[in-house]
Amino acid sequence: MNIAIFTETYTPQINGVVVSIETFRKELERMGHTVFILAPGFNKRTLADSKEQTVPSMAASNPIAPERLHRVFSVRYPFKYMKEQRFCVPFPWDLAGFGKRKIDIIHAQVTSSNTGNFAILVGRLFGFPVVHTYHTLFIEYVHYTPLPRAWARLGVKFLSRSFCNACERIIVPSSRIVSELESYGVRRPMDIVPTGMDFSLMREAVPLDRKRYGIPEGRRILCFIGRTGREKNIPFLYEMMSILLKKRQDIHLVIIGDGPEREEIQRDGEGRGISNFYTFTGYLPRRELLGILAGSDIFTFCSKTETQGIVILEAMAAGTPVVAIDAMGVRDPLADGRGGMLVPDDPEMFARAVEGILDDPDYAKQLSAEARGKAHQYSSEKTAAALVETYSRAIADYSERRARR
Repeated sequence: MNIAIFTETYTPQINGVVVSIETFRKELERMGHTVFILAPGFNKRTLADSKEQTVPSMAASNPIAPERLHRVFSVRYPFKYMKEQRFCVPFPWDLAGFGKRKIDIIHAQVTSSNTGNFAILVGRLFGFPVVHTYHTLFIEYVHYTPLPRAWARLGVKFLSRSFCNACERIIVPSSRIVSELESYGVRRPMDIVPTGMDFSLMREAVPLDRKRYGIPEGRRILCFIGRTGREKNIPFLYEMMSILLKKRQDIHLVIIGDGPEREEIQRDGEGRGISNFYTFTGYLPRRELLGILAGSDIFTFCSKTETQGIVILEAMAAGTPVVAIDAMGVRDPLADGRGGMLVPDDPEMFARAVEGILDDPDYAKQLSAEARGKAHQYSSEKTAAALVETYSRAIADYSERRARR
């Protein structure tokens, strides 16, 4: 199968969408499929100024063949809190070659983006079916726009509905997103296909270096991975830490990631008087990130806006028990209580759950074993096979619709 992926974000950027694209791309190629990618271009000056260029590419271990990667012109967004994102501008000459490539299907990755709309255009011009993965719960990101909140939310629903209904099928990473999109008026068939875990990456994990990250010996490590933006709810972890620190001083929170509000979030922690008990690492190479996960006692996840929470699978693959707020896409892998715990959006209850694991070595060991077993249910081989089934259904549905015209 010849698959064309259109995306508004790609390496050297680091985010969940890029992780998903690369995980599936590598697995699809292992299965014998050919993957083409249309992605934002970066000039040398942009890369030199970018924090992201200090982190080795997520594709470095198995990069896509240069002839199958097409970069389109892009610029940074002008908004303060969106400078990590790219605004792509496909030109007519970016259409060159599509008619000759014998594409079987186009997979659009970013909802109603320029590359997403370009995917719809290319599909209609050349007769290719288009599927789309709804990666991001945009309705929880409207605070980054200059529009009034109510207008922005209506706009998100309209754009999501219009774009999804223009596609053949919609891929969602978790069950809760199905009902969310249905409430917007999306009527296209939806398939639940989460991003899987490539277990070969665990062999590359670098052992945790406490000294490098300022983690005193003897402290139990709580870890969080995510963009340092308001929607990730990081101050919730500060509240949880403040509660625990009244009883014990043997804990340390490691926050992996970067983003538009990192300085404000760090100042918030300093204002609470707990700055000696947490570390911000910024972006890290995947092998170091996985090493910290493996060296942590608990993965603490506080975001309420995830469509899946890929990092939860990474933590479970490392054998690290998870405590997460019961919200949106994180429920699917944790609903049965094996490998981790879902708790209400309450820092007191979250703190009790964390302490219960820290104080019970046998329970922690049980959760660790369960986490590894659960992660294998979401292996990249299994999820890539499910994705190919979705592609096949979309191609069949599209062919049937064209035959009826």
